Amino acid sequence: MSIGRREIFALHILILLFIFTFRNQFLADAWLSIASSLITIPGLLIVITGAITLDKAKNLATNGIYSRIRHPIYYGRILFFIGIALFLKSIYGLVLTLLVILPLHIHIIREEEKLLAGKYGKKYNRYKKQTLF
Repeated sequence: MSIGRREIFALHILILLFIFTFRNQFLADAWLSIASSLITIPGLLIVITGAITLDKAKNLATNGIYSRIRHPIYYGRILFFIGIALFLKSIYGLVLTLLVILPLHIHIIREEEKLLAGKYGKKYNRYKKQTLF
């Protein structure tokens, strides 16, 4: 089953709406606001950096953030969603992120890696060994 970009975008929007709707579902101290910022902001920066680097790449992106992380945009999105759920104190949003967004991104990554391995072969396999995620 192939999932299109529109469906993924729609799912992200629905989960964000759900997080905003069902916030304040657990009590938290000030540490939660700090922790959420320490997760959300880097997540957003990773997504932006990954997107800029990917846009500049002519072939397989292996420089910049891609020299350390194979899938920074997906990784950053997951961090962003977790951070937003924590910031809004939404236990449902956190659970949805871990049960829907995370597995969805893992599925997309696996499919994408198959395509990249087919297209770039040994070059991609060497790259995989040098990077995280």
